[in-house]
Amino acid sequence: MAVAAQWREEEERRRIHDPFPLPVHWHPAAPELVDHWANICRAPAGASPGPLVVTGRLERIADVYRQIPSGRLAMLGRAGAGKTIVAVRFVLDMIATRSRADAVPVLFSVGPWNPAAASLRSWLTHQLEREYPALAAPGPAGLSLAAALVGAGRILPVLDGFDEIADGLHSAALRALNATTTPLLLTSRPDEYVAAVTATDVMSAAAVTQLDDLSLADLNDYLPRTTRPSLADGQMTTVWDPVLAHLRDQPAEIASKTLRQVLSTPLMVTLARAVYSDTPGHDPAELLNTGRFGTAEAVQDHLLDAFTPAAYEPHLDCPGHGHRRWDPSHAQRWLGCIAWHLDRLGTNDLAVWQLGATTSRLTRGLIAGAGSALVFGLAGWLSGGGPTTASPYALAYALINGLVFGLAGGISFGLGAQREPSHAQIRFRGATSAYLGLSTGGFAVGAAFALAVGLGLSGTLLSGLACGLALGSHVWLHRPTVIATVPSPGEVLHRDRTATLAFGLAVALAYGTVGGLTVWYSGDPAASIPSVPADIAVTALVGITAGALIGGLSYGRAGAISYALSVMAAGALADGPAHVTGLGPGLSYGITFGCAIAAVTMLPRAWGTYTVNRIWLALCGHLPWQLMAFLADAHHRGVLRQSGGVYQFRHARLQHHLAQIHQTHNRRHEHLRGH
Repeated sequence: MAVAAQWREEEERRRIHDPFPLPVHWHPAAPELVDHWANICRAPAGASPGPLVVTGRLERIADVYRQIPSGRLAMLGRAGAGKTIVAVRFVLDMIATRSRADAVPVLFSVGPWNPAAASLRSWLTHQLEREYPALAAPGPAGLSLAAALVGAGRILPVLDGFDEIADGLHSAALRALNATTTPLLLTSRPDEYVAAVTATDVMSAAAVTQLDDLSLADLNDYLPRTTRPSLADGQMTTVWDPVLAHLRDQPAEIASKTLRQVLSTPLMVTLARAVYSDTPGHDPAELLNTGRFGTAEAVQDHLLDAFTPAAYEPHLDCPGHGHRRWDPSHAQRWLGCIAWHLDRLGTNDLAVWQLGATTSRLTRGLIAGAGSALVFGLAGWLSGGGPTTASPYALAYALINGLVFGLAGGISFGLGAQREPSHAQIRFRGATSAYLGLSTGGFAVGAAFALAVGLGLSGTLLSGLACGLALGSHVWLHRPTVIATVPSPGEVLHRDRTATLAFGLAVALAYGTVGGLTVWYSGDPAASIPSVPADIAVTALVGITAGALIGGLSYGRAGAISYALSVMAAGALADGPAHVTGLGPGLSYGITFGCAIAAVTMLPRAWGTYTVNRIWLALCGHLPWQLMAFLADAHHRGVLRQSGGVYQFRHARLQHHLAQIHQTHNRRHEHLRGH
């Protein structure tokens, strides 16, 4: 199964079983956090069953869950205590032992959920459609397959990170969970969960457990086996043996207490392993130096600081597997920029097509506006006879087109809606009415424009047909593709690129045909703009409709308004006699104009937005030019993990730490530049 394959691979990348899983275990939470056991056991009226035995270890998580009749379990643990490790193991064990009648466990990072804006059911549906695009396909009763599965109880939600829900929404989220009897597994830090329970109620019918700290015995069993043994004084030893001996023999020392506190969570143990066990020449004895590390926070910050450089050590490069060498300092800077971007968005999910949020709306608008002005200005220059005449209209048309459409492009790209990834799929079932509607609208706009500029019957039919086919293809090129495996972020972007380029080509052919025919038959389109008020009104209405249709399909309301006004303004300002006619000028203008309109439709799509933002951020030094290769490599090194079609940092604590470093560096740089 795709879900199991994904998380099994994640366990391997994070080396959970190398040499063996850390001994994560738990005990029942405080009674005041737990609902009545009669509710948990779904007991009939009058029955009073006793508490269930919910104590367990990592390898027994599925067994513990299955003995809970309500199927609702909350697992609490402080930062780095192993909540996600337990959630992943739960998914894998439940899938391995499930029957055909059992629901499929799916892991969700619940932090982005806003219960005030979406119910749990609708949010789960949206997440499934985004991470598993096949489930966005139409299902029974007109619903998507994802909605049908959630509604039928065929999905077992594993909600990881209740504590990462935005401040002020935890109580609302708990009330939303209590409004449903859906079986689920929830993980959270204790403070946020206790505060929500205090403000509202316990999670109905849910057993609650608390993760334990790792013991010194756990560390003695695990850490020495993660590094190479060496011969010293006739005995085999490891770099961890002196440190563990110090913790065991001198437990009252401040250094021992501090380090024991740090190494009580799986997160810090895995970071310490990466820094000292997996990296030659590093001695963990330095962690006992109270001069350098006087507090537990200082040790934690050191391990977080050292993790990324350790992950990019040269001995970890694997050229034979397609992984290139990245400079550790550059990698840390780029990862810091990504972490800062995610913190600004309030999410752990790195969707690369949303990188535009890293730059301001003004910057994005200026970039898109400049590109639009250049392309449409070239089209205006060609329509005015620039290559063949010395007419002043060529420059005038270039300036008019560039200014008007550049402004529309900047406003639309800066303020308009950015699309989620889409997939090309030619499928008539369920799409016939939508296809006919768009095709008819496109035909009407293309034919009306052709009539307005006097192309005759053949030109009118050809223009209408070209526009109709192009706009109708939007139905096919903006649909999910049924896939057999969970998409990687690279695959999501690749599929959207295919759909984007295909739709751009269709639009270029359609509008290039209209523009080319206009110049071929009649000279410049403006030459045929009539001077009779009624005809001017009709032509303006056609232009507004065409602009609104293209802008609206591409950018939403902002695009519809911007491009409707821009087409009307361009037609009004470009009034004048014809200057070029014939096949050659028509072909040149048609290609240029078609490409310009195609760019309008491609920019707001996921791949178009990603491309523009990636180039800009790489030019500014914030991200590498080969971004997807860098992210895939970071995933391979264990810095990132994959969740469906997005990446995440391996732990939210690492993300926040890198974001803080990036922000501090930026402030220091701005301060120095100011002086």
